[in-house]
Amino acid sequence: MPAELRDDYRQKIVTALSRVDADYATNYAKDVTLIEYLLLHIYPLLKRVAFQLELKNSLIEAVSAQYANQFIVAMRFIEYHPDLSLHQLSRDEIGYIALHFAAHQERENQFSFKKIEKILLVGDFRQSNLILAKSKLLTYFPNAKVLSRTKSALSGLVSGEVDLVLVLDDKDLPPLKAVCVRISEGLSEDDFIRIRNMLLLNQDFLQNKPLRGIADLFFEELFFVEEHTDYEAILSKYATILADRHYADPSYRQSVLEREKRFSTVFENGVAGPHGMDQKALIDSIAVIILKNTAFYRGKPVRLIFMINIKQGHLFIHQEISDCLLKIMGDEALVNRLCQTDKFTEFQMYLERLM
Repeated sequence: MPAELRDDYRQKIVTALSRVDADYATNYAKDVTLIEYLLLHIYPLLKRVAFQLELKNSLIEAVSAQYANQFIVAMRFIEYHPDLSLHQLSRDEIGYIALHFAAHQERENQFSFKKIEKILLVGDFRQSNLILAKSKLLTYFPNAKVLSRTKSALSGLVSGEVDLVLVLDDKDLPPLKAVCVRISEGLSEDDFIRIRNMLLLNQDFLQNKPLRGIADLFFEELFFVEEHTDYEAILSKYATILADRHYADPSYRQSVLEREKRFSTVFENGVAGPHGMDQKALIDSIAVIILKNTAFYRGKPVRLIFMINIKQGHLFIHQEISDCLLKIMGDEALVNRLCQTDKFTEFQMYLERLM
């Protein structure tokens, strides 16, 4: 990039990021690494579009599912950038910009994990497994002190004394002001994924704020079975229902339709995860829409819709939702079973098994 353009490009990036921060209560404009990477990316990107060229991204489907919220942020950034907003960027090009925001999020996650200072292991661990568990935890949480207690010895623990509680059996566990995660004695990779997701869901855990899980986002009155096959009409119908039942803002329907037109959220095995351009939920929620007859949108089948409705400031919760959708869409047999479900209690049973 010519030196005389660098300052102008940097200022446009910072200004656009500041507007994104104002919308989503984030801190992108303070991330020097993000700014430098965008600076290196945007100059050749504008050169490409000027000559009607574009990069292809073979991983776009996986990335868009795993980092759905970063695609929202990327599109808002493009809208606020005075040069990028002049062009109709391809889905793949938007995906590459979204990856920069995803990298920022991962850096933020690692920084949050370093704040964990006190971890409590609860259960009757064998000595060898206890030593191994402590060693594994210190690789993820290098600044933490790891203690162990049996469940019967928790009575003297002061509430709020620890940051993270890992339990072999959470039955009859006394209330603790900390993130609590059930684990296996061997502390597997799946356990670490659950720990990570719970920490991302509860960024305010050090201030002892209430904790919740993804299962709390599903409601019986937002569980539907639909016979029609017009995908956009289905989105319009149920987004309106969410607003009418005071789960979503009145602008939610238009926001969902705009998001879907700009960047489809139909993924593998007929699973879709539509959501709005803005996060204006009145009640954090996910509507489940099971299609009795397969719909098609832009040539892709749709059988199972998870309509996501999350408040502003909850960008982290999208990671847990994305992980859940990835598990579902990666299991065709599970998708088939869910599509045959017509009762909310049965759907909850499958969800609990998945978690």
